[in-house]
Amino acid sequence: MSDEGKQGEAMPLDAVPEALHLAMSESATHLHEVRTAHLHHLVTAGMLPETHLASVEPERRLAWVMEELHGRMDVDGLTLPMAGVLPEQVHADVVEAEHGSILTLRIEQDNAPALERRLPLLAQAETVHHAFVDGHLVVRW
Repeated sequence: MSDEGKQGEAMPLDAVPEALHLAMSESATHLHEVRTAHLHHLVTAGMLPETHLASVEPERRLAWVMEELHGRMDVDGLTLPMAGVLPEQVHADVVEAEHGSILTLRIEQDNAPALERRLPLLAQAETVHHAFVDGHLVVRW
């Protein structure tokens, strides 16, 4: 039996490319894992996929970064866990940019390179306050 027979029926020679692509995507379950790993590495490197889309929809970029930092989106802000980080090691600044506010988060610990992330805040984030509470950075607007 050929490989095509093991996976299901063979595609006809006159099949359209879109149908072939869809069939391949459905049968290749590892693609989701590869996409997730790729996104993880891009976010870790400070790069984000779909840059144009992220500039049009900052909510998506914020969601990617929040997921990477294991944070939580709240109705009126966000919460980031900072286990093992002292309040004086966390530097958070809100900067007004052309397309809304940006939270710049910088964590500096001895003998480690500084971690810096820029989080675009949602459009409704007009007045932004942040505090370090019980090992969490709490940002409210």
